[in-house]
Amino acid sequence: MKIIKVWDIFVRVFHWSLVASVITQLATAEDFKSVHAKVGYFIVALLISRIIWGVVGSRHARFTDFIYPPAEIFSYLKGLIQGRPRHYTGHNPAGGAMVCALLFFLLLTTLSGLLTYGANGKGPLALQSSQIVTRTWAHDTNDRNDDGRSEHDELNNKMEKRYNHGNTRAQVHFWKEIHESLVNITVFFIILHFCGVIASSYVHRENLILAMITGNKNIS
Repeated sequence: MKIIKVWDIFVRVFHWSLVASVITQLATAEDFKSVHAKVGYFIVALLISRIIWGVVGSRHARFTDFIYPPAEIFSYLKGLIQGRPRHYTGHNPAGGAMVCALLFFLLLTTLSGLLTYGANGKGPLALQSSQIVTRTWAHDTNDRNDDGRSEHDELNNKMEKRYNHGNTRAQVHFWKEIHESLVNITVFFIILHFCGVIASSYVHRENLILAMITGNKNIS
């Protein structure tokens, strides 16, 4: 047996930061909206950085190292069930597929959260919407109105009316339902991922959780 470095410091910090962030999100979903939103922004930053690192990072952090064709994924799963799967230094095919699935659904979940927040008139998507409305009205309004109010005041009034018209309870409910559904799907994949880690650790006789802490694996 020899010990080799598999997971670089970025991958490990990303992984455990994401774990802590997801737990925080589940705990603050109902009662701590401000904290929930701020952690959501942090998760977005984590996901974007991981995608970039998946292209330019170390060998086993790159997508090219753990994205396998479906046939190889099913072959690995068949071997896992039979108790004699092929060993991989980095992510195995099933683990690689799970990483991609989690990144995808976490991105969708955070996006739907931002849209829900924006429908309530908060967050960057609400600000972007307001700026678009402002530019639209600025193009169509004269420099000064007959009653002496400035163009700026008139723009603000029209923008507010237009925003309030679009910001209906139905929209908020719509995005909230989508967000909650995606949260449930993501949690399902997280549980599946954890079960896969335990199963692979047992079959391969290696502690994958410890490996994600130290970055090292024992290779025979």
